[in-house]
Amino acid sequence: MPERDDQSYLSKPLIPGTQFIIEDNQVRIFSTNTTYVHERLRPSVEKGNVLALYNRVLSLAKEKKVSISYSMHIRRTIKENWEEYVTACASMKAQFAQIVSQSHVVKERGLHYGASDDTELKKLQRLCWDYQKIYQSGSVVSLVTAIPAKLESLVEDLSKPYRWDRIIL
Repeated sequence: MPERDDQSYLSKPLIPGTQFIIEDNQVRIFSTNTTYVHERLRPSVEKGNVLALYNRVLSLAKEKKVSISYSMHIRRTIKENWEEYVTACASMKAQFAQIVSQSHVVKERGLHYGASDDTELKKLQRLCWDYQKIYQSGSVVSLVTAIPAKLESLVEDLSKPYRWDRIIL
């Protein structure tokens, strides 16, 4: 029965203006009024760069005689979660490769009217949802990838001429 439904879907006309952008680092499938998939491979954080940024914040704070609270445990968070983060990043890259592969399947078939019935598009969208789960709040990936932005913000703030009393790391 599902095969017959798929044949029925494929017999419908193609959606005009559908565009497929499928690259190693991004996938976009869209038509004039609808985006079906828009996913990109998110860059991973380099441990050395994060620790260098952390040390820069420390030196700027000490130079300006700013009190430092270590209550966020940034350095410990990096050290204790790094291996899990690296594993999650490898999984993330593998999942994105599956997204790219499935996108090619969808492109070969084309998107027809009634795309909500497209079984291959549904598979692709499920892969995208699973990929996005990696970045949910509280995951090791979201935890580690938020650190550089926090540190860069502190570097910028500490570089300004006004006086800071305290920063939290």
